[in-house]
Amino acid sequence: MTYVSWYARTESGLASLQRSLIDIESGVARHRAWNPELVIGLAQTEDYARAVLTACIEVLDVPNDLDEAVAARMQRQLILDREPHTFEFLIGEWALHRTVGSAAVMRAQIKALIDDLDSRPNPSHRDRRAQRRIRSRHPGFRHPRQLCGRDRNRHR
Repeated sequence: MTYVSWYARTESGLASLQRSLIDIESGVARHRAWNPELVIGLAQTEDYARAVLTACIEVLDVPNDLDEAVAARMQRQLILDREPHTFEFLIGEWALHRTVGSAAVMRAQIKALIDDLDSRPNPSHRDRRAQRRIRSRHPGFRHPRQLCGRDRNRHR
């Protein structure tokens, strides 16, 4: 795998970054993600993703390719239904309280987390406790993380 800087990946907009994640995510057997502030990209509704990516485009001052970036983010979600991938998402409680887009966008997002993810075969739902139960002051709990692992037996 060749390293390409985040800045280089986004100089033409956010769509290329979103598309690059499709290949990475399709090549892993197990995907774990933690985000204390926002709903994880693979679990975002289209309207929620549009609101997040709109803010990113404005803050990062990258070319506006919003429609393509949102379409690529939605395409990434197709991996959620493929075997033998497994997913474990931990979303901080604050992500559910923070209004992204509008109240209607948040209602639809929370409904999707409850309804859509429950109906998918691969996400792990072993523990649904909110992040507020984590009392650690460890700095890792303040920043998003993603860990992707390949199944060693699958790629021999």
